Amino acid sequence: MDESTIRLNEADQKALALWAHGCAIRVLPDFTAERPEDTRLTEALQSLHGWIDGSVEATDVHAASFGAHNAAREADSEEARQAARTAAHAADTARDPIHAAIAANYARKAVSAGTLGEGPEWLEDEIAEQKRTAPEHLTAWTKR
Repeated sequence: MDESTIRLNEADQKALALWAHGCAIRVLPDFTAERPEDTRLTEALQSLHGWIDGSVEATDVHAASFGAHNAAREADSEEARQAARTAAHAADTARDPIHAAIAANYARKAVSAGTLGEGPEWLEDEIAEQKRTAPEHLTAWTKR
């Protein structure tokens, strides 16, 4: 049976969301360097963090994710676009855990496209950090 057809319990889904949140935080500077006044990614990630701690409903996080998706469409640079997609999909993890791995994938794309001093070693560092911080019992959910 494919892992994507297995329902996770809330604690596991929140563990994946926290992991995806970490991926998004690491590439957030790729977006804020281009759009320092745009708070939509930060709002989506704060909303996700609220869902993780139980103070925000998943429907509110989902609504906040639309702002990050829109920010991705409006970004000028590839790294800012990918960083915004990372935040959007991290927030979408509150709705569906499959989005955690999608967020991680976009984080790798943001690092690969980055002009803030990233190079191949930065991508290797991001991949290593994703592996290091992934919930051990949920690694099948972090590799999409």
